[in-house]
Amino acid sequence: MTQTAIVVGANGKMGKIACNALIEYKPNISVIPVSRADNLSEVISQSRACIALELTDVNSVYSNSQVLLEHGIPTVIGASGLTSEQKHHLNQLAVRTDVPCLIVPNFSIAAVLMNQAAKLAAPFLNDCEIIEYHHTQKKDAPSATSIDTANQVKLARLNALENSGDQNAHWRGSVPIHSIRCSGVLAKQDVIFAQRGETLTISLNQIDRYAFAPGICMAMGRITALPAGIHTGIENVFDFYVQNISP
Repeated sequence: MTQTAIVVGANGKMGKIACNALIEYKPNISVIPVSRADNLSEVISQSRACIALELTDVNSVYSNSQVLLEHGIPTVIGASGLTSEQKHHLNQLAVRTDVPCLIVPNFSIAAVLMNQAAKLAAPFLNDCEIIEYHHTQKKDAPSATSIDTANQVKLARLNALENSGDQNAHWRGSVPIHSIRCSGVLAKQDVIFAQRGETLTISLNQIDRYAFAPGICMAMGRITALPAGIHTGIENVFDFYVQNISP
């Protein structure tokens, strides 16, 4: 059965990759590109779309996502910049309209594996800092990926503390993020752990936006299998064994 998918932000760099990837690798998905010149509500009504992908920017992602969820369309959000308050409201909206909404900080499968490795290291090494590098056109800093990684590290440490009951744990409370915006870079992130006498660096380097294509296809192909409400991270549509890796 063919699904009709709206790709909002189809004229952007990520939007073009998403459209091409879905057309090439997901023959069961019919793609309708949407740009700034289009009226999103009218496109939804005319196309009868059943899934959507939002890939605009910090200035448009919230309003577009509201429109999509208000129309009861399961939505994958790839644009970054949503605040906690906005996510909370989108969650309420998704629950009310009984559709899933998947927020993906990074469509890279390697980025998920980076976070899993960071979660494994987090309880054992005292210090952790993140350096994230992006191209000069990226509007938000720090990146959604680095914020997600920092949160994963902190959560892994809290879980380890609860499970062990070790009140002598002396991890640094925060995970500082250093943002670099420069030419010659697409997307790179180093997660640096350290304790006295040694360091461990987990490094992700993305040199081509096509690295995100497999994750986009996976998210769009499985979004409707998720329960209603907000979900964060592409790992939510990974196989069961990936979801259940724990530190």
